[in-house]
Amino acid sequence: KTYVIPGNHDESFLRDVGYNIVRDICQSRDDMIYTEPGRNFKVKNVPICLIHPTGGCSYSVSYRPQKIVENMTNMMMSRLKIEKDLSIIPALVAFGHWHKSVFLPYAGMSVLSVPCLQAVTPYLRDKGLAPDLGMFIVTMEFDDKWNLTKVVPDLRIMNAYIKEKDYLL
Repeated sequence: KTYVIPGNHDESFLRDVGYNIVRDICQSRDDMIYTEPGRNFKVKNVPICLIHPTGGCSYSVSYRPQKIVENMTNMMMSRLKIEKDLSIIPALVAFGHWHKSVFLPYAGMSVLSVPCLQAVTPYLRDKGLAPDLGMFIVTMEFDDKWNLTKVVPDLRIMNAYIKEKDYLL
């Protein structure tokens, strides 16, 4: 199964005509599960959170994920006092949008900033931005009670597969 959230380009359909194209695609496929951005879902009883923030990447690529996770942690601690449910704390948080590769064990969570699969576009070039091309394959290990014991991020760098003007295809 593939868990999917909308990104900023997908949300233009929702904003302009009230149509959630990502949700509709997921409903028509058995292998895709629509997930609300910023809401936890569970895989093998492990809470995971996918986020597609707005704004650009900071000079230090770990800064924005750190700040967002810190804010999340403050909100989660407040909820935890009321709800007493540890599943509100994700084991894995993955950020899209910034097109940069980062793995950061932080605040008791495994935090990823996910690279992209598109080479630099004229828009990015004009802004002086260079995306990281690739993907993470994340392996999680559990004990016999399904407690998460290990997270192994495997960054697959895809620079060798860049095609000129791939954004036009």
